Amino acid sequence: MATMMKPALPRGNRSRVYQKIVELLQTDPYLSAYFPAPSAWSVSDGQSFNPAQAGTNPHIYLVPRPSAASWYGSDSQSGILQVDVYFWMPGNSLGQYNALDALDCFEVIEQVFYPLNAIEKQQAIRKSLQEAGAKTGLVTFSQPATQQQTAEQGLVSYGALQIDVTRRISP
Repeated sequence: MATMMKPALPRGNRSRVYQKIVELLQTDPYLSAYFPAPSAWSVSDGQSFNPAQAGTNPHIYLVPRPSAASWYGSDSQSGILQVDVYFWMPGNSLGQYNALDALDCFEVIEQVFYPLNAIEKQQAIRKSLQEAGAKTGLVTFSQPATQQQTAEQGLVSYGALQIDVTRRISP
């Protein structure tokens, strides 16, 4: 039986901004050491996070959630793209990871977008997000990492970041 090719859709601004966020996170040296890409990342399958299926290695799970768009000008709309961030840290009963690790992990995520004492790098990151379709390229952290579930097999922490994305609707 022949497989059916899915029709190609044009890549929208939300998707381009999300892809840029994923790229920035996966190429960060601290995050990539802790969560090697692509094996320790789930970024596009849209499934709910399930710690029972997470395995025995640290894992990061990103879920894009666009919000409603409103008028930004006579020719464009603007809306928030939220990215839910889940961390899986196994081996809680063995003392491998704890809540401090989750806090540190989210702080590293914050530093991906706002590296300490690196104004030029921050500006380059904002520009790359703007080129992808973000309004200003500024990322806000609407939900710092909080411990969501803990059990002998590990802990799950959840945080969220948001970015304003614009879309032109006429030339």
